Amino acid sequence: MDDAPIAESPAPRATGDTKAIIRSIVGTGIGLATLLLMLAGLMIQQNANLNARFDDLNARLDDLNARFDDLNANVNARFDDLQEDIRELRALIIDAIKGADTAD
Repeated sequence: MDDAPIAESPAPRATGDTKAIIRSIVGTGIGLATLLLMLAGLMIQQNANLNARFDDLNARLDDLNARFDDLNANVNARFDDLQEDIRELRALIIDAIKGADTAD
């Protein structure tokens, strides 16, 4: 028969090596999952903080708009009072001019 040597198959890995590789892969997966969850939590918190700041800004703008509305109402009321005073003065002047004319 043939005197060629039979190729030996490589020795199987030891059970401890396989377990170590699996532990390493699982540990890396857990670490990455934890990191991703932490990053997602940070993003959610930052988004909540940003929304709170926008809400505060909107509240301040609403307050500012209310102040402008009050100021506008006050200015309009003063102009209305001034117009009324001018009408009264005009009527007094017209009456004074008419009173100065004497009939024949």
